[in-house]
Amino acid sequence: MAAQRRRKGGEVESDYIKYLKYKNTGFQVSASDKTLAWWPTKDADRAFCHVEVTKDDGKNFTVRLENGEEKSQPKNEKNFLGVNPPKFDGVEDMGELGYLNEPAVLHNLKKRYDADLFHTYSGLFLVVVNPYKRLPVYTPEIIDIYRGRQRDKVAPHIFAISDAAYRAMLNTRQNQSMLITGESGAGKTENTKKVIQYLTAIAGRAEGGLLEQQLLEFNPILEAFGNAKTTKNNNSSRFGKFIELQFNAGGQITGANTFIYLLEKSRVTAQGAGERNFHIFYQILSKAMPEELKQKLKLTKPEDYFFLNQNACYTVDDMDDAKEFDHMLKAFDILNINEEERLAIFQTISAILHLGNLPFIDVNSETAGLKDEVELNIAAELLGVSAAGLKAGLLSPRIKAGNEWVTRALNKPKAMASRDALCKALFGRLFLWIVQKINRILSHKDKTALWIGVLDISGFEIFQHNSFEQLCINYTNEKLQQFFNHHMFTLEQQEYEREKIDWTFVDYGMDSQDCIDLIEKKPMGILPLLDEQTVFPDADDTSFTKKLFQTHENHRNFRRPRFDANNFKIVHYAGEVEYQTSAWLEKNRDPLEDDLSNLCKKSSVRFVTGLFDEDLMPSFKAAPAEEEKAAAGGSRNRSTGRGKGGAQFITVAFQYKEQLAHLMSMLSSTAPHFIRCIIPNLGKKPGVVSDQLVLDQLKCNGVLEGIRIARKGWPNRLKYDEFLKRYFLLKPGATPTSPSTKDAVKDLIEHLIAKEPTKVNKDEVRFGVTKIFFRSGQLAAIEELREQAISKMVVSIQAGARAFLARRMYDKMREQTVSAKILQRNIRAWLELKNWAWYQLYVKARPLISQRNFQKEIDDLKKQVKDLEKELAALKDANAKLDKEKQLAEEDADKLEKDLAALKLKILDLEGEKADLEEDNALLQKKVAGLEEELQEETSASNDILEQKRKLEAEKGELKASLEEEERNRKALQEAKTKVESERNELQDKYEDEAAAHDSLKKKEEDLSRELRETKDALADAENISETLRSKLKNTERGADDVRNELDDVTATKLQLEKTKKSLEEELAQTRAQLEEEKSGKEAASSKAKQLGQQLEDARSEVDSLKSKLSAAEKSLKTAKDQNRDLDEQLEDERTVRANVDKQKKALEAKLTELEDQVTALDGQKNAAAAQAKTLKTQVDETKRRLEEAEASAARLEKERKNALDEVAQLTADLDAERDSGAQQRRKLNTRISELQSELENAPKTGGASSEEVKRLEGELERLEEELLTAQEARAAAEKNLDKANLELEELRQEADDAARDNDKLVKDNRKLKADLDEARIQLEEEQDAKSHADSSSRRLLAEIEELKKRVAKETSDKQKAQDQKANYQRENESLKADRDSIERRNRDAERQVRDLRAQLDDALSRLDSEKRAKEKSVEANRELKKVVLDRERQSLESLSKFNSALESDKQILEDEIGDLHEKNKQLQAKIAQLQDEIDGTPSSRGGSTRGASARGASVRAGSARAEE
Repeated sequence: MAAQRRRKGGEVESDYIKYLKYKNTGFQVSASDKTLAWWPTKDADRAFCHVEVTKDDGKNFTVRLENGEEKSQPKNEKNFLGVNPPKFDGVEDMGELGYLNEPAVLHNLKKRYDADLFHTYSGLFLVVVNPYKRLPVYTPEIIDIYRGRQRDKVAPHIFAISDAAYRAMLNTRQNQSMLITGESGAGKTENTKKVIQYLTAIAGRAEGGLLEQQLLEFNPILEAFGNAKTTKNNNSSRFGKFIELQFNAGGQITGANTFIYLLEKSRVTAQGAGERNFHIFYQILSKAMPEELKQKLKLTKPEDYFFLNQNACYTVDDMDDAKEFDHMLKAFDILNINEEERLAIFQTISAILHLGNLPFIDVNSETAGLKDEVELNIAAELLGVSAAGLKAGLLSPRIKAGNEWVTRALNKPKAMASRDALCKALFGRLFLWIVQKINRILSHKDKTALWIGVLDISGFEIFQHNSFEQLCINYTNEKLQQFFNHHMFTLEQQEYEREKIDWTFVDYGMDSQDCIDLIEKKPMGILPLLDEQTVFPDADDTSFTKKLFQTHENHRNFRRPRFDANNFKIVHYAGEVEYQTSAWLEKNRDPLEDDLSNLCKKSSVRFVTGLFDEDLMPSFKAAPAEEEKAAAGGSRNRSTGRGKGGAQFITVAFQYKEQLAHLMSMLSSTAPHFIRCIIPNLGKKPGVVSDQLVLDQLKCNGVLEGIRIARKGWPNRLKYDEFLKRYFLLKPGATPTSPSTKDAVKDLIEHLIAKEPTKVNKDEVRFGVTKIFFRSGQLAAIEELREQAISKMVVSIQAGARAFLARRMYDKMREQTVSAKILQRNIRAWLELKNWAWYQLYVKARPLISQRNFQKEIDDLKKQVKDLEKELAALKDANAKLDKEKQLAEEDADKLEKDLAALKLKILDLEGEKADLEEDNALLQKKVAGLEEELQEETSASNDILEQKRKLEAEKGELKASLEEEERNRKALQEAKTKVESERNELQDKYEDEAAAHDSLKKKEEDLSRELRETKDALADAENISETLRSKLKNTERGADDVRNELDDVTATKLQLEKTKKSLEEELAQTRAQLEEEKSGKEAASSKAKQLGQQLEDARSEVDSLKSKLSAAEKSLKTAKDQNRDLDEQLEDERTVRANVDKQKKALEAKLTELEDQVTALDGQKNAAAAQAKTLKTQVDETKRRLEEAEASAARLEKERKNALDEVAQLTADLDAERDSGAQQRRKLNTRISELQSELENAPKTGGASSEEVKRLEGELERLEEELLTAQEARAAAEKNLDKANLELEELRQEADDAARDNDKLVKDNRKLKADLDEARIQLEEEQDAKSHADSSSRRLLAEIEELKKRVAKETSDKQKAQDQKANYQRENESLKADRDSIERRNRDAERQVRDLRAQLDDALSRLDSEKRAKEKSVEANRELKKVVLDRERQSLESLSKFNSALESDKQILEDEIGDLHEKNKQLQAKIAQLQDEIDGTPSSRGGSTRGASARGASVRAGSARAEE
């Protein structure tokens, strides 16, 4: 569906391309060979600039700064900040950057941000830079583009990460989490909403039901009560939240559950300059609030309330409080928050505003009072409490001293602080109530199988003034960074292990542990010390700070400031932060007077009473079953609870530690995805990036930290075929494809190492199974070598292009020169013709001569011929149509007979297949039944193992009890040390023997029995040994607890395996159901029966595979149980003898790690068994298939190339044959003309008595033939010109040879570039075709010229007079040049004229035959008339001969010599026919004179037409 929409919607694709894909400008080559580097600047707008590296010897490097100054520094990772080649500009994943340094990352982000691309990957991170403008990248069409697409197949986007989390949840059946962090104003809340929008769209109901609307609308409620305007962000979330989006087993969204953290309650009573209170306070005072409700709540305008008018900031740009209030009310409706609850919420908010307006005054230095009680009475009424009780609680609260209550008067500051504490408590508890209400509506735990958590929390904060809140936030980010390090680099190193490259596993997760311990570890961490000081009555902030210095002064992450004694510094992963401890103890207590708390608990308003119900405050230290019932996380507030020992005081620090521990526990159970939000500038301007601000955030968000750790590994990697395809041109003779790409890549790298040892280092490269890995910067160096090689090729390409353009310009100028000469000759001829006396006489006499319209008669005859031809063609078409229909009918009949026979055969085959399939199904059912029995046996064996495990656990408990009783024997540890080591080695040998024995499936039961006996023996031995090692229990309890936790993990893994087993049984049941369905449908679709058989075979193989994997898992579980039991006994002495047994401990830890990896791998294999089995089965076949396809493709291309060449050669031969045929046809026509002339010469002899007249006529005809020969001699002169054309053809051939040589050179230079190679091959073939065509045309023209020369030479030997005229023509035409195209055009014209002449000759012959018979009867009577006619005709012919001689000087006759020849033949035949008509048809002399004049007129017109041409 998404694909169809993408195909149909060009606009969608354009939005995707426009706003999400980087617009690369095309092929980029470095402008020079200079080496560039980044250099820090002091410019506020630019953090780094480009500098040229003038010297680099490997140890030190020298750079030239922008001001020309040169500086040298040692070359190391910190100083040398390399610049990536242009290829890496705007890359979608910054992990692909060759140089991974701060300026390179910043440069790439700026490049993309300038192109409106604000999503960028950084390894596992998605970095989102706030665009500060609305772009169409979150539309439903964009959602469809990202639906179900892999991350690397689409552009970076928050939707891609969301889809990856959703697909991973469905595929692995593991909960997912998305961690969205960043500074205020970076866009965390907006991205959280986009995640919910996307998951609701792809996992919700198709039309979008009530639940989907609730999921989209609960966020505006949280924003109204938890968001506020700050200096950085107009809609800043002042709390952190973790939204648990819940899904059922089918992947459909079922609800949501929200946990909140660190609500900034202090904003209720005080705000910074230019900031506002929470939005809800201004929304209820807007015009959208009904006036009657405002009057009921005694509300006026924001300027009238102290909690809102401290900074005179009442509005927010681009935000309408009235519209937002209406939106919130609609959300209330969707979430079913009724009118009573809404009114109670508004009453609480109004009471807070009225409490803020209480007019405190000083009665004396120790006692405060109220100026008036108007606001007090309003607040008390809204809260449902007595005004007197509220006043007493604020001004003179009671405290318990022993068993008595004592009233304590408060001065004005303390009374105001007590008022503020009450307001903050009311708002904090109101916010918690709203969150719990939303959770009760949206959360459906009974329907939830899986969930995706979305964490929206502030990133690392380093301000000028950092207090307790910043410590809590930074503490959270330390934990999250540690979590990220462990996750990211564990996965990265697993990639190294899969590719089998040399790598020592490193635990990066411990990088932040020292700092975390400094903050949280009991009993001397910063937060435990703060809790300790909080309960001391005489403690203050100064004593707390001194205690910190005394305890942690030597800690590597703790610093003492030089000047301020009440401050301290902590070295976090993101930098050093100085904290001010002012008011920390008060913030940690978060005090609220008991009188005020009890007063609210007794309120007449049930809603207010519920706010102070202790059940509202969640506990994160509950058991797992209770944790599921927790509706919301707490904010930074104070609560009390009842423990076993009575009342228990809970501090803010303690409560937040519980919240954070609960959060980390939830995150640890998920597969995380990371989104880092960046604020580009503080002015909220789109398209503007503040370098230092972004760098600070990259550092605080852990992006640069991730890059720093990534440098230790192999961050750049490419598949072998991709690397070879891109970089093969760096080695002479290498090809972009190879049957063994890995070997070819190794050869290429070795060549580069030998050729460029300073740029390519073998220690910076690793060869994996399917990929090649590089250290940071190594791939960029190879890319630079490639750009240098391409630069050299580009020079050759440019030279060839310039040569081609120059030759084309030369050809164009030459054609223009020839055209100009032709125009000049024609103009000169016209100037000579118009002043010729005979032409002037012709022009004057032409209107006076009556003419016979011979052309009309010819046109009529031609029209009749065309009509007859059309009728004949129509008859032929009708006949052909009938024949075709008859043939089609016969073919249809034959086809039907063949189809009928094939159907009969197919029916017989299907019947046979049906019988075979029934037999196969019966066999398969038997096999499935056998497999079920075997699976049941395996299940019973697994249950036996579980029973043995429980027995072993009981025995372990007894062992622990005995160890506790004999703790006094601690000194016996050293004496038993040697014995324990030897026994442990023996046990290790036994484990190896047992693991080897488990490989045999045939002896499984015997192995299990023997392992059980050995386990019991080992347990007895361990009990004996424990008698001497009891004193070690106290020191190793922590190790034992760890092992027990590991045992619990293994047990959980076993339960997961059992669950997988059940799912397999369900799959078998489904398979049987499919068998039954397929069996019943065989008769209807036999092809589906085949498919069913194949499915059954696959299912059987999968069941076998799963059975073997289950058996292996059970063996691994048994081994894990044995190892855990032994480790429970052995690890008690690890801490005291660690220095002596480090080697053995590492071996055991490696064994445990391997076991955990095996169990994890088995779990993953069971969840995707079918896909893995198919993948493993087809890997080799796929590789072979690719190789065969590549070879077949190469052979096919070569064959196609040969076929194309053969086809061109065949076409050339056909063209030559066609030309030869045309020449032969012309020769036949000339022969026919000669025969006709012979007949004409013999025709008068049939006249008998008129022989003398005929002789005279023959004389005239001889003169006419001389004119014909003269024209032919002119043609011979033109053939001389063809010799010159032949010379030009030789020049063209030479140019073609030069072009071929240029092309050969171009092909040689570009043979390593596939696209250029194809283009060059095409060009070469075209040139070869053109050359072949030119050669064939030249040979054909030469043959025609030789033929014409022979004929002309024979004729000129008989006609000396024509020889003189021929010499004149040769002299006049020495300057004439005609190229190949003009000659061919003339030949085509000549052929067309020959066809016309043939038609005219046929017509003349028919007339001659009909008139010949009439001549015999009228010769005697017309003898005198013929004499007169011949005399007049002789005169006309003489004048015509002179006229033709003059016209022959015209240059146009020379250019169209073949046309002149046919024109003269046409004139000759017309004259003969005219003379014959005059002889036979007209007796009067006047008539003969008229016809003679007409003949002369026709001749003159023909000459005039030629002159005009």
